[in-house]
Formats: sequence, structure tokens, C-alpha cells
Amino acid sequence: MTLDPIHQFNINNLFTIGHIGGQTIYFTNSSAYMLVTVAVICLLAVRGLKGRQLVPGRFQSMAELSYEFVATMIRSTAGQSPPPPAPVPASCYPAS
Repeated sequence: MTLDPIHQFNINNLFTIGHIGGQTIYFTNSSAYMLVTVAVICLLAVRGLKGRQLVPGRFQSMAELSYEFVATMIRSTAGQSPPPPAPVPASCYPAS
């Protein structure tokens, strides 16, 4: 049995959630991995911020480091202050 390199990206239906407008809604392996990832991040945040101390413990340090990593990445991409909103919504409504 040979596996191609793209085999790991196949989306497999695990079970059916329901039907909406003639379309079947499935829970897939991709959805399962996203759910596990969110659960791990939430557990890390809850466990890390549970007992705040002056000298951070392991979990608090991991939670703070992961937050700083994401915040720094967003700041380096978007800049220190986000750009002002475009005046497009205001121009959609003419003054009466």
C-alpha cells in the first residue's frame, strides 16, 4: 500500500450532525482536530491563570509565553495600532 504525500490532508466524515436546506452537515476529522486544539488552549489558559502568583509556576509561565507569542506575531503583522476604519459605511447612507 502506497500513500501519497497529500493523504494526510484528506477530509473524512466521522458522523452526520444534521441536514439544513437539503445539505448534509458532517463532523469531520478536521473539525475534531480543531475542537481538540481549542480544548487544549482553553485548558492551558484556565490552568495557567487559575492561581496567579508573584513568581509564576509552570502553567502560568506557559500561558503567558503563548499569549505573548501570539500577541507579538499579530503586532508585527498588523502594526502597533490598527488602521482607522474606512469611511465606506458612512458614505452608504446619504444625508437627508
